[in-house]
Amino acid sequence: MPALSIASKVSKRWHDGGATLSQRSRNLMKLMASLSMATYPDANTPKIASNAVALAKNIDAALHAVAINVDIPDVSNALSNYLLDLPYKIQEVEATSRKRGKELLETINQGAANGGVILTTQELTAQPALMGDVAAEYSRYFDVCLVGWAPANQTARMLAEAILFGSGRPTLLLPDSTDVGTLGHVVVAWDGSRVAARAIADARAFLERASMVTVVTVTDEKPFPGQGTGERLALGLRTRGLVAEAVSIQAGDSSIGTALQEHALKIGGNLLVMGGYGHSRVRDRAWRCHRRHSRGSAPASPPVALGRGEMRGGTDPILRFHGAAHGVTGSCYEIETPHSRILIDCGLFQGSKSERELNYGAFPFPPDAIDAVILTHAHIDHSGLLPKLVKQGFSGPIHTTRASIDLCSVMLPDSAHIQEMEVEHLNRRNTQRGRPPVEPIYSQQDAAACMTLFRALEYGEWTTIADGLRARFWNAGHLLGSASVELEIDRHDAPLRIMFSGDIGPGHKLLQTDPEGPAGVDYLICESTYGDRDRPDVSPEQRRSQLGDIVRGAAEAGGPLIIPSFAVERTQELLVDLYLLMKAGEVPSAPVFVDSPLATRASAIFERHANEIEQGNALRQALNAKELRFTETMEQSKAINRLSGFFVVIAASGMCDAGRIRHHLKTNLWRRNATVMMAGYQAQGSLGRILLDGAQRVRIQGEEVEVKARISLFDLYSGHADASELVAWLKARTPVKQQVFLTHGEEAGLGGLRGRLAGLIPQDKIIIPRLDDAFQLTPGRSLPVEVNEPRRLRPEKIARLDWHNDLSKLLLNVNEAVSAAADERSRAAVIRRMRRALEYKDA
Repeated sequence: MPALSIASKVSKRWHDGGATLSQRSRNLMKLMASLSMATYPDANTPKIASNAVALAKNIDAALHAVAINVDIPDVSNALSNYLLDLPYKIQEVEATSRKRGKELLETINQGAANGGVILTTQELTAQPALMGDVAAEYSRYFDVCLVGWAPANQTARMLAEAILFGSGRPTLLLPDSTDVGTLGHVVVAWDGSRVAARAIADARAFLERASMVTVVTVTDEKPFPGQGTGERLALGLRTRGLVAEAVSIQAGDSSIGTALQEHALKIGGNLLVMGGYGHSRVRDRAWRCHRRHSRGSAPASPPVALGRGEMRGGTDPILRFHGAAHGVTGSCYEIETPHSRILIDCGLFQGSKSERELNYGAFPFPPDAIDAVILTHAHIDHSGLLPKLVKQGFSGPIHTTRASIDLCSVMLPDSAHIQEMEVEHLNRRNTQRGRPPVEPIYSQQDAAACMTLFRALEYGEWTTIADGLRARFWNAGHLLGSASVELEIDRHDAPLRIMFSGDIGPGHKLLQTDPEGPAGVDYLICESTYGDRDRPDVSPEQRRSQLGDIVRGAAEAGGPLIIPSFAVERTQELLVDLYLLMKAGEVPSAPVFVDSPLATRASAIFERHANEIEQGNALRQALNAKELRFTETMEQSKAINRLSGFFVVIAASGMCDAGRIRHHLKTNLWRRNATVMMAGYQAQGSLGRILLDGAQRVRIQGEEVEVKARISLFDLYSGHADASELVAWLKARTPVKQQVFLTHGEEAGLGGLRGRLAGLIPQDKIIIPRLDDAFQLTPGRSLPVEVNEPRRLRPEKIARLDWHNDLSKLLLNVNEAVSAAADERSRAAVIRRMRRALEYKDA
C-alpha cells in the first residue's frame, strides 16, 4: 500500500504547478534525443535536420545527431575491375556518402545554434547491410529516437524499422517535406492492448506538453473486452491534468493505419502516437499508410510517434515459393521469421512470353523489406533478378561462394547489356508500329550497384544471416561455385533445420565433384528437373565418342555446326571435349568460335579457378588451343556466317531465347547442310524446345524462317542430376523429419520424382507447391498459408505454350496455306475464309 500511495502522488502531480518531484527530476535528467541520418544510397533531406531541432526544442531535449556513412567492402577481382572498375565506383560512392553526411551535420549545427538547442554530433561508418544495426545500437543510449521519413527513401525506411524494432526506445518518424511546428494537438491510437499502453508511456514527453489530446479507437478492427475503452483512457489523462477527449471511428475499406492518419489530419492533429508491431506483414501496412499520406497533393502527414517495437505473430517461419514452382526458371524462395525475411535466389523467368513477362512485373514482396539474400549459384535463372531487387530498394547482403561472385561479376552486367540491346531493337519496332516504348528490367549501372552487396561464404562454415538464422553451404556439384543451402532457425526448444538443394549436379560431371549435403533436416526443398528420366550411364570416353559422331556428321554435310549453349560451364565443357577430339584426330580440325562475350569472360574465370575443379589442366589447354577463337563485337559475330564449309559456333543463350544464337539460327536454320545441336535442357515455350519438337517454320526477331537444318539434342553435358541420381541424393539426406517440397521441375519431372520416392518418403510428406504458395513450417508439419492476393500467373500457364506461341504458329500456318495455294484466286479464297472466321463473333 505505501508503494501504491507514492506512485499515485507522483502521477497526480505530473502537471501540478510549482517545483514538483517530476519537474525536479526533469531538471536533473534532461531528455536526450537521438537523430540517425542516412547518407547512402538515399540521403535524408536538410528538412529532417531542421525538424529534429524543432522537435527537440518542443520537448526541451538535448539532441545528439549522427550521420551514418557507408563503408563498402571490396569484393572485386581482376576481371570485374576490368569490366566495371569496382574499386573506383566504391571510392566514388563512399566519398559521396561522406560529403552528404557533413552537409547534414552542418545544417543541424546551424539550426541548433539558432534555436538554442544543446547539440552533439558524430559520424559513423557501416557496411550497407549493417547500417540499420549500427543505428539501432547507437540509439539505445537515448530516451527517444528521431529518424527521417520520406516516401521514396528506402534507406530511411530501413533505418526507421531497425531503430523501432532494435533500439528498445520509442521512435518518432519526422517528415522530410514539411515543418513539424508545435505539437499542441496529440492524437493517440488506442485499442486497449499492452503495446498501445506502452506507447502511451513512451509518449509522456509529448503528452505533458500538449494543449489537447484526442484518443481515437477504431471500432471495426477487432472486438474489445469492454465498452468505452477510449473514454477510460481519456478520463485517466484528464485526471492527470490534461485536456483529453475520446472518439470512435470505423476504418471501412481502409487499413487501420490509413484510417487513423486520415482522422488525425481531419481534426488538426500535430502528432499521432501508435504502438509498434514487428510482424513484417503488419509493418508493411504501417509503412504503406504513412507513405500514402506523404506523397503528391495529399495533406502532409503529421509526425508519427511509435512505441518501442514488439514482435508479434507466431514463431514458426513461413516459406513462400516465388518462382521455379511447376517450372524450371525464376528460382526464388522466401523465408520469413518473426525477426527477418530472406530470399534463397532471385532468378530470371525464361520460357514462354507469359512467364518472361513476370520479370517486368512487381515483386510479390517489398524489396526493401528483405534483409538478406542467399544465392545458390550464378546461373541467370537463379541470380538474374538481383539487380532489379537492388534497383527497387534492397540494400542487404547477398551471400554466396567466391566463385559465384566472380561469375556474377560478368553474368549480371551481360544480362543487363542483352536487355538494353533487345529493348533498343524492340523500341525501334514499337515506334514503327505506333506502340509506346518499354524499358529494360535493369541497366548495367544497376548490375554494378548489385555487385557491391555480395559477400563471400566458404563451404561447410556456419554464418549468421539474420537474427536467429544461420546458413551453411554444401557443394552441389552443378556449376563452379554452386551450393546447397542448410538453414538453422532458432526456436524456443531446438533449431528448425531446412535444406534447399539448389540445382544438384550429376555424378561424374566433367568439371565438378559429386554433390554433398547433411542428413536429418526437418524440411527439404529439392529440385526435380529430370525427375522423370534416366540418362544412359555414359563414361567420359563414350560421351566424347557420341559427340564425335555429331561433329563428323556436320563436317560431312559441309556446313556449320551451331551449338546453342549456356555460356557458363556448358561452353567450357564442350571446349574441353572438342579440344580432346581434335587433338586425338577423331574429328577434323576446324575453327571453333565462342561467340558470346559472356562465355569469353566466364572462360577467364574458369581458367583462374582451374586448380579448384576437376580436369583443370585439360581446361587450360582447351582455352589456349589454336583452333579456338573468341569473338567480341557484333561485326565479328556476323562475319562468322560469311564463312563456308565446316566450322563450329558455340553461342548463348542455351535455350535460344536471347543473345547472338538467334542471329546464327536465323542465318542457318534454312540451310540443309547446317547442323544445330542443343546441348542442354530446353524449357517449354522456348525456341530451343520448339525446334526440338519438330517445328518446320519458326519466327525469329519478327521474321519467318524455314527449318531445313538437322536438329538434335545432346544431353550428356547436363548440369542436373537425373531421376536415379536425385533419388540417391535424397536418400542420403534421410531421415527428413517433416516434409519434402519438390520444385524446379515441369509436370513430368515433378510427378516422375514423386513416384520414384515411393517407399523412401511417405506420399503424404511430399508437397508440390504452385507459384506464390506459402506454408507455415511448424515443428510437426507444414500448414498452408492463405494467399490473399491474386496469383501472378495461373498454374496452367506455367511451363506451357502460351497465346504468343499459338499466335506465332497461326501466322506460320497462314503463310504456309497462302503459299501452297495454286493461284491468285485460290490465295484470295483462303484469305476470305480466314477473314470470315475472324468476323464470326460466336466462334
